Amino acid sequence: MTVHSIEKLVDKNFARIKGFVPSNIDINQSNFLFKTSNGEIFQQFDDTSIEDPIQLKILCQTKPSNAFIRQFLGISLQPTKVYSINGLVSFNSLQDFHRNSIDKIKSQISLIDSDNHSETALECKEFLYKDNVITIPLPKDKIFSKDERLKLHEEMKLPTDGPIFKTSLNFESLDSASETNSVFTQQLICPHETAPTSILPEPVLSATVQGNYRYYHYRTDDCDTGWGCAYRSLQTIVSWYSYNVNTSIKRPPTHREIQTALVEIGDKPRTFVGSKKWIGSMECGFVLDKLYEIGHSIISVNKGSELDQKARQLINHFQNGRPPIMIGGGVLAHTIIGCRMSESTGEVEFLILDPHYTGTDDLSTILKKGWVGWKGMDFWDKKAFYNLCVPTVDKVNV
Repeated sequence: MTVHSIEKLVDKNFARIKGFVPSNIDINQSNFLFKTSNGEIFQQFDDTSIEDPIQLKILCQTKPSNAFIRQFLGISLQPTKVYSINGLVSFNSLQDFHRNSIDKIKSQISLIDSDNHSETALECKEFLYKDNVITIPLPKDKIFSKDERLKLHEEMKLPTDGPIFKTSLNFESLDSASETNSVFTQQLICPHETAPTSILPEPVLSATVQGNYRYYHYRTDDCDTGWGCAYRSLQTIVSWYSYNVNTSIKRPPTHREIQTALVEIGDKPRTFVGSKKWIGSMECGFVLDKLYEIGHSIISVNKGSELDQKARQLINHFQNGRPPIMIGGGVLAHTIIGCRMSESTGEVEFLILDPHYTGTDDLSTILKKGWVGWKGMDFWDKKAFYNLCVPTVDKVNV
């Protein structure tokens, strides 16, 4: 069984403490200071979050004493050993913080000493599962393979439908990750959640996308109006994967990266890179496979008037927690993120993200003008051929 601990986060404020603690000190009698990165002594706190904790370093003011070399938590210690402490502390008050910090230091030292099989220096890595922090002592640069991650899920009896132990999910990685290009972080997250719905005759089958995503659409500063709609739909799909499946994806691909991928697999000529050429559902699937090893299937309908025949298939897709779907027909591409159907009348509606929007990311305008919302069968070109790129997710996703 892998050495680990599980701690429930019950308080409302968070701080990350980092530092080095020598083995030959008595933690209970030591005087620790906690200083911020600019050297100020930590004496108060404001509301913080797991995503943005207060960053602190540990300073031990007590000189190590040989008298405590072999006495600490009942464990014999090496006098030359130094423990690397790196942990998230939750607290409600300053008094809580000091007590919980000492407990965190003790806990991490105990975990490191419990792993007697490693000959390399260890430090504790923390991973979040719901409102619990799972701490595992590991070599500094250790990255779990997929098989190792699956073994951890099985040992701890954790579900295997979402990753927990990927390096990108380690709390320190989250804290230290630099902000990606602001162009990719300006878009709205899940704008459909407050979109109005019409009343369909009961009984109604309905399902919408689960998990976060960003709504990507035309940007005038990117000059992709008129040709970049499928690129934007693909970016929305990739953003869903980055939030829910593969958090090592820090941003969606740029137009140029999409074009380059298609050239590299031989689907497009070299002149395609830097052009303003359209892409369709097939190309979106090729790029998902090339850049992210994401599988997909293609659903085809001979004309838009037949799309309602795919309603049950789409509803099942979203009920199973699957990603947004790119649909291309004629000269237009859209993103489907939900579907509903009246079982009594057969009437069908689709929840659509329209990538052709060129305005600012103002939710009220987007919803009011219908750029994000439920659309009936009259939304589609009745005579146009449509392909749907339906990305897949592995059942075992660790």
